Amino acid sequence: MTAELTAPREFRLTTRPLPRPAPGELLVRVAACGICGSDLHNYLEGGIGGAPAVYPMVLGHEPCGRVAGCGQGVTGWAPGDRVAVEPAVYCYHCEFCRAGRHNICANLRFMSQPGDPGFFREYVTAPAASLFPLPPTLSPAEGSLFEPLAVVLHSLELAALRPGEDVAISGAGPIGLLTTALLRLAGAGRIWVSEPVRERRELALRLGADAAVDPRAEDPVRAILCETKGRGADAAIDCASQDDTLN
Repeated sequence: MTAELTAPREFRLTTRPLPRPAPGELLVRVAACGICGSDLHNYLEGGIGGAPAVYPMVLGHEPCGRVAGCGQGVTGWAPGDRVAVEPAVYCYHCEFCRAGRHNICANLRFMSQPGDPGFFREYVTAPAASLFPLPPTLSPAEGSLFEPLAVVLHSLELAALRPGEDVAISGAGPIGLLTTALLRLAGAGRIWVSEPVRERRELALRLGADAAVDPRAEDPVRAILCETKGRGADAAIDCASQDDTLN
């Protein structure tokens, strides 16, 4: 079964032939797939940024599942293995891949873009290099956080924060909440979160934030400056991408 986006705000369920893994690929039965903000843009608005949706289109790029079959030459995997799947497919031979910078691969494909169906379907094939084992203690819903968690880890590597440094976070959606949790695990000092939704503020506090400010009721910048006696935070991480969080 496959969920195809056929127009803004319109899905249809279709049945497709079971895909066969090519040499070096595996067949994965999808157990869960998160809904990214980009999926919502495509669903609600018919595209994201300057990239229009091309119908029919299969969305979803935050998957986990179980191995259902192995293509020729694949070793180390067996049917039933629990996996997360990297939605980006790299060439591994361009200058950027050879330098270990796969995220800017010159021949990058991203599953869930036009021409590359995503994971809102029951079965999918993927290169063996795109699969990562999941421990049995994780539920499918938790396993679907693999891809957004990787986004957060990459951003924190770029930020190069040191233990004990204070951080201000704008936005407590999934990315902001994961950022909060990882910063606390990494030994951050004080963590402030600015978020207008009460339930998200409460969850941010549970995940390790020291304070969660409603920007509609209080100026977060003024609150942080007041608490730090004018010093401010060592770093600010924007997880909302709104006009008033970028300026």
